[in-house]
Amino acid sequence: MYADISKNADYFYKALQDLWCAEQTYTGSPNNAVWSCCQAVEKYIKGLLQCYSVDPEFFVGTHDLIILLEELEKETELSFQTVGLIHNIARFDQRLRYKNLKDDPSVGEARAVITDTKIIIREFDEHTKCSAFISEAKDVYEKLLKANIGNVKSE
Repeated sequence: MYADISKNADYFYKALQDLWCAEQTYTGSPNNAVWSCCQAVEKYIKGLLQCYSVDPEFFVGTHDLIILLEELEKETELSFQTVGLIHNIARFDQRLRYKNLKDDPSVGEARAVITDTKIIIREFDEHTKCSAFISEAKDVYEKLLKANIGNVKSE
């Protein structure tokens, strides 16, 4: 659904949608849930890079979480925990493009990746340089959730 949101808030908004998809699908499709978490982390990092005025030409065509993380670390300090969690999630990133592999994530792994994604996002939310855009994304997202699926509160 289209949301009237500023350009600087768009990545954060889309990341919230990805996280919601992960939470809704992890029991029936852990593969898709973990993929959605990878997408959420990617979009959050891109949103932060945009706030730090990194040239969009660099990150628009880049989907590798580790490359994006390295670029973000040039702009701001991240906790050891967050860096480790991103590396953990990145291990799923490329292999999830193909279904029915022996090492597809289990329901338990998907739930753990969702939890890790939320921890990453909480740290990212603390970046004051981006706080107005993150707040805007969350406000618009919350309104659309309520309008579309009832009185639902996102985490």
